[in-house]
This record gives sequence, C-alpha cells and structure tokens, in this order.
Amino acid sequence: MGRGLVLGSTTALCQVCDGWGRLPPEEKEPAKDGLTVLCVEAGRPHTAHGSLAELLKNISGSVRICDPYYGTRTLSRLAELGGCDEVRFLTQTPDGKEKAFIDALVADFCKEHPQVAFRKASTPGIHDRYILSPDSLMILGHGLKDIGGKQSFVINMPVVLVRDIAGQLTTAFDRMWAPATPLS
Repeated sequence: MGRGLVLGSTTALCQVCDGWGRLPPEEKEPAKDGLTVLCVEAGRPHTAHGSLAELLKNISGSVRICDPYYGTRTLSRLAELGGCDEVRFLTQTPDGKEKAFIDALVADFCKEHPQVAFRKASTPGIHDRYILSPDSLMILGHGLKDIGGKQSFVINMPVVLVRDIAGQLTTAFDRMWAPATPLS
C-alpha cells in the first residue's frame, strides 16, 4: 500500500486567474476529517498487508466485515483485529486451492479468537468488500486474502462522515447475517 493520500481539504482558487484554474491542495498537514485513501500497488502483497495492518489495529468495538472470498491469508488479516469485542465475517466462497482444508483452519482460528465468527451468506448477493465498526467504514477495493495482488484502493472514512450509509450497511449486513450458515 506504499503511498497513502489523505483527502478532505478543498482545492485553492488560483490567485492569478481568480478561480478559472485550480491549484493542487497544500500538503502541509493531513485533513482534519480523518478520511484516508490508500493506493495499493499491484504485486506488493507484503507491503499492502503491513499498511492494512496499521489501519486494522486501530479498529475496536463490534465489527462487521463483508468479503465474498476467504482463505488462509484472510485469517492473518483478521488476527490484526485483536482490540475488537466482536467480529462478524460474512463471506461466500473459499479460495479454490484451499477448499480441502480451509474449514479446519477457520475452526482452529476461531478457537484462538473466540470474538470472531464466520458465516457463509445464504444468498449470492454479496459483492462489495467493507469493514464497518462503530467509528469507521473501510471500503476495500480488493479482498482481505488477495490485497496487494492487483492495484486497488482502501478508503477509510469516519462514521460521522457517512452516518446514513453506515446505518444502511449495518441493517443490510444484519439481514444477511441472520440466515447465514456458520463456518465453524
């Protein structure tokens, strides 16, 4: 995830043309609103994992994660959520190469991390990848298991900026979670 951009400041009006053009925003200090966008470089999974781990370690409370694909690398990313009271991971499809043993690994993971629950969605309606906590909504351009394999973004927004969307996502997630089948 090499480079991170902090968004939220407005662009300045050009003093020469009085606003007909735009100057790039000043980069003296990060935006005060807490919105963070990380550009994940393709072919840099180790770097991507490290950058994502920095964001994940700050998450706490009850967390909902929607990611349609899971695998062994998903487990290492979820282990970063040690400060969470509860983690609900809603998914659908295991990594094709790991189908024979992933269920046993998920069960072992849950023994050591009892606050984490995995469920397989009963409807094929999940597509987007996100992490929702009481304080933030993180939109992942690529799944937890494959982040860094392709170029994508991680957008982390404080809930205060997206309260309506966070409420809608919570309702939709809980509606899918209730009938979902436990994996472990």
